[in-house]
Amino acid sequence: MLLLGIDLGTSSIKVSVIDAETQQWIASAQYPEQEVGITSLQIGWAEQAPETWWKNIKEAIRKINATGKYDPKDIAAIG
Repeated sequence: MLLLGIDLGTSSIKVSVIDAETQQWIASAQYPEQEVGITSLQIGWAEQAPETWWKNIKEAIRKINATGKYDPKDIAAIG
């Protein structure tokens, strides 16, 4: 059983696939390669567009699936 983990950070999205049975790392990817911008309307505030997060999550998943290291149909859970 393969698991897909998603790390939504302020600078990028990182995704990893692991085999739950063997606890072995299969593949990882990051998108975008450059840091995502943060808007600061006031001192101490930080904002990012959720639409950008969603676009970057989809691109990171496309990128990791393109590695060919596993069959995406074998992903049993996402977290």
